[in-house]
Amino acid sequence: MDIEMRRQDRKVSDEKAWEMLEKAEWGILSLASSGGDPYGVPVNYVCGDKEIYIHCAVEGKKIDIIKENGKASFCSVVSAKAIPKKFTTAYESAIAKGKVEIASEAEKRKALELLIGKYCAGLEKEGLDYTEKLYGMTEVIKFTAESVSGKSNI
Repeated sequence: MDIEMRRQDRKVSDEKAWEMLEKAEWGILSLASSGGDPYGVPVNYVCGDKEIYIHCAVEGKKIDIIKENGKASFCSVVSAKAIPKKFTTAYESAIAKGKVEIASEAEKRKALELLIGKYCAGLEKEGLDYTEKLYGMTEVIKFTAESVSGKSNI
């Protein structure tokens, strides 16, 4: 079910929404089990080639739900600051809807390198050594967006 964005005056282009997704530090991955049980979890992530990659353990609730139902939503907030005197908030946020799956081995390696670059700049060699040590205990989820949208009140 697609619902039109109410505040069209704050809508940004799809390109800008992707820029927001790439810029944000963390996001919320929202899933639903095959029985409709909702599950939202904060994650750090990285974007690459218009896809979102999330690292996690090889087993757990996220993995179980993804195996049941590949539909997902992803939301990130780039910035948010309340402006009390104006009874509003200055913000930038983006939402993607799409599907999730376990990344292939090649995608997993690429995603782990991208994650090290994003969160551990300057420590790439040490980060890659670290990920290699824990490679078998790490999974990567690939989120393929079918649509993106973003809003800004800055």
